[in-house]
Amino acid sequence: MRIAIDLDMVLVDHVPYWKNVCNEHGFAYSPPATWDFNNYHPMVRDKIIEDYTNKDCKVITTQFPIYPGVIGTIETLHNQGHVLFIVTSRKDNVINMLYIVENFPCIDTVYLIGIGAHKEAVINNLQLDLWIDDYPIGYGLITDCRVLLVSNNSTPYNYHMRKDITHTKSFNEVINYVS
Repeated sequence: MRIAIDLDMVLVDHVPYWKNVCNEHGFAYSPPATWDFNNYHPMVRDKIIEDYTNKDCKVITTQFPIYPGVIGTIETLHNQGHVLFIVTSRKDNVINMLYIVENFPCIDTVYLIGIGAHKEAVINNLQLDLWIDDYPIGYGLITDCRVLLVSNNSTPYNYHMRKDITHTKSFNEVINYVS
């Protein structure tokens, strides 16, 4: 199978970082109900956007832990012969690419499409069998590809998609969805 995997909130966890930013500015963290930075206080929102777009991307390559078991699951998929892609909205730069290549060596190809960009064109061009994401914007525009939604307590912003898309609580459960 040809499988595209999102990086953030699928393979790596943002919640510890988001909690720290909220705490630094005197606000309690709560998982966002919708994926919209405008739901956060302007000080929190501005800090998060600054860190995500910072030239060296140091925060997003050092403070987002990889979820437990993810590396083993990726290795298993790779060893089973699946072709694996990371398709992420992270900024296209050397720092992000090095982070992914160093931490996920079994990934065949990486696509860094940039913050705010939509993935459906890349997903369709890759002729995938499976797309795994926590917020698959444009999933209705995807042709000939199953979509698996990673949806758990940290992702209430995607609960509304559960009625339309097969979902799992963890990337590690993807083994149950590949043939």
